[in-house]
Amino acid sequence: MQSMTDIPADPKRIRARIRRYERKLQQERRELGCYHDGAGKRYFIGPLYLLMGDLAGAVRSFQWFDQEFPDDSGDPGQYLCWTLAMYRAERLQEAVTKLRETMLQNRFLLPRLLGKNFYGLDISPDSDELEMMYLDDIPGEYIGMWNERELLWASTLYDGELSTVRARFIEIKRELEHEPRGERRSRLVNELFGMKRSNRQDHPDWKP
Repeated sequence: MQSMTDIPADPKRIRARIRRYERKLQQERRELGCYHDGAGKRYFIGPLYLLMGDLAGAVRSFQWFDQEFPDDSGDPGQYLCWTLAMYRAERLQEAVTKLRETMLQNRFLLPRLLGKNFYGLDISPDSDELEMMYLDDIPGEYIGMWNERELLWASTLYDGELSTVRARFIEIKRELEHEPRGERRSRLVNELFGMKRSNRQDHPDWKP
């Protein structure tokens, strides 16, 4: 059986896959009253639109995802493509937000994209190994879409304003490895959750 991460090169085949995923999700919603989607098709639709060069379709798909799955933590590879779609659509505030969320979903993904080392990103052997293993599941096409100008933009943010966010995130994660249950642990967990999920109401240019 073909893996969902095996992306066809032919735009017609990409579109056919998009339509198949969309029909299946619509069928689930119609028959079950909700989305089951245990395979995670919803995470691939936006990136596939972007891969076939349909920026408007990608933007619509990511907005659909936000509306239909507001509590879904998403997928790092999906968020990487979401970032790129917002940047190419010149929705820069949203692009910055998605770049930050991508960075916090998987600490090693942006360094992989930008050709940077992983120094200082470690938290614990178990969590580090899980996130590193996930990188192998991200289609190489998601990385290959970024051009030089887009990589420079992301690299500037990663080394600049996002560095403080990243340092605090890693600090909290390290503390939580040993912090017992209690008020302080709850505060740290709440802070961590707030960092990972932005409040879209803070972004007046968001248009669902």
